[in-house]
Amino acid sequence: MASAVRTQRVTFKDSLARKRRRFFAFRMISVVLVIFFIVGLITYGLFFSSVFHIQDIVLQGISTSDSEMLQSKMNDVLNTKKLFFLKPYNNIIFFPASRLANEFLDNYPKFESITAKKHFFHRIEFSFSERSAVGIWCMSNGCKYFDAQGVQWGDAPQSSGPLLLIVKDMRADVNEIDKDFLPFIHLAVKQLSEFGISVSNVHIPADTFHEFWVFTGQGYRILFDLDTNILNQLEVLNIFLDENGITLATEYIDLRIDGRVYHK
Repeated sequence: MASAVRTQRVTFKDSLARKRRRFFAFRMISVVLVIFFIVGLITYGLFFSSVFHIQDIVLQGISTSDSEMLQSKMNDVLNTKKLFFLKPYNNIIFFPASRLANEFLDNYPKFESITAKKHFFHRIEFSFSERSAVGIWCMSNGCKYFDAQGVQWGDAPQSSGPLLLIVKDMRADVNEIDKDFLPFIHLAVKQLSEFGISVSNVHIPADTFHEFWVFTGQGYRILFDLDTNILNQLEVLNIFLDENGITLATEYIDLRIDGRVYHK
């Protein structure tokens, strides 16, 4: 009995398939290696090389003490670590300049505006514009500078010479500028100045909701009430001064009733 002979056929098609699989695997490995290489190169360029490393942060328009404080806060940001060891904010691309500018505006009301500009590849410039103080508003929690819009900031002395208006709010538990009073105080001070009357300071009495007293440099005070038309009352005052003038014995002029002037 003749033995059976086993034969195995290797076709050209099988050989071509194996070659294609090897080529595909080689290509995939090459692509992965290239991706790893590119990612590694980008990571090195962004976080480890000095190409984008911040070398200079310039703060313009602020005092030395403010500069030191803000520079310290920026250094804290620069040294912030991510993923255990990376410091992404050392890179000028990732440094949150606009966010920091907005945070400084929120936390430091003395600044009216802050602009941040990146100068590639190593320099960041912050430009600060400080508010212009028009007066000092004193309340139960101390005295603060304020600008024409009524924004208050900082600690101020109760007296700052003739350049700044002093407003003393005598009411208890008042901790911020009263925006109801502010525009009328501005109006009164401005008009009195045009009349040649200097203003020493302004008081809001402790037991009032709508009165304020303007103390003049001439030694008398003028009483106003928010319930009256203050502009009209100032016009009435101007007529009264033209007709009667002021004597050294005058203690006060009362303008709290529309169309009338009372004085003592």
